[in-house]
Amino acid sequence: MVARRQLVESYFHAASAVDVKEVWEKALYHALVQLREAITDPRGMIYVTPFILLNLNRDDEAYDLVRYWVSVYCVWTTRPMTEIMSRHVESKEGEFFYPRTKNGRYQDLFEEYPAAVDEQDMLMVFLVTLLIIKLRIVAAYDAACASLDLVFHETTGGRLIQEVRCTVADMIIDERLVNIDSQRRQIDQLVEIIDRRNPTTLPAILNPLPLISQRQPATDVRGEPSEAYEIVTYSYRCFARIPGARKMLEDRYGPNPTYNATMHYD
Repeated sequence: MVARRQLVESYFHAASAVDVKEVWEKALYHALVQLREAITDPRGMIYVTPFILLNLNRDDEAYDLVRYWVSVYCVWTTRPMTEIMSRHVESKEGEFFYPRTKNGRYQDLFEEYPAAVDEQDMLMVFLVTLLIIKLRIVAAYDAACASLDLVFHETTGGRLIQEVRCTVADMIIDERLVNIDSQRRQIDQLVEIIDRRNPTTLPAILNPLPLISQRQPATDVRGEPSEAYEIVTYSYRCFARIPGARKMLEDRYGPNPTYNATMHYD
């Protein structure tokens, strides 16, 4: 099993270097095999799998994975263990076996599971995954609106043109589904929670070298730089590709922030 974990990491780093979909798919296959074999994920594949899905632009599935783990292992719902085990046993090797939700990425996880906001078992990797998903939604929405503004700003016609713009916008953007004000609020909430739980993580996205240039500790400690190490390593590429994400972080932390990067080794 350790060998498979190393294989997934090798595929992840290779895929990051060449950005070939087939390599990302290989990484996902082996990650899902390992998650299927270990119900409680003692080997830490949950730290890399969401970011593989995000690099494949499978945001709904990344959300579904987080939602399932939060519902079962963080807020401890009354879901029977037999149901949980059956998902692992009855699925095929390498198959995405978590419950799917159509357009799940637009949902508010904390609205569905409010206890997760203060739940200490809510892993940092889940919070960062949700933040990336929400930032992508807002970036896509803003890009669509900017394109419409550009097209219709250059077209004369007064009120009639504005009516056409609204019609086109309705065709491109489902406002009820996206609920952009809610998405922006969720981003603010996630940033606040991440900062409260681990103040190293988001500044390290902007300035990763003080953290990742060190040797990774054998174990990570909640709230410490060691917890942020893997998350920054795996998520940095996703953040870098979201329009406006870096500026949002720079507005909060500055362009080259300093932070606690002290590692403790046994």
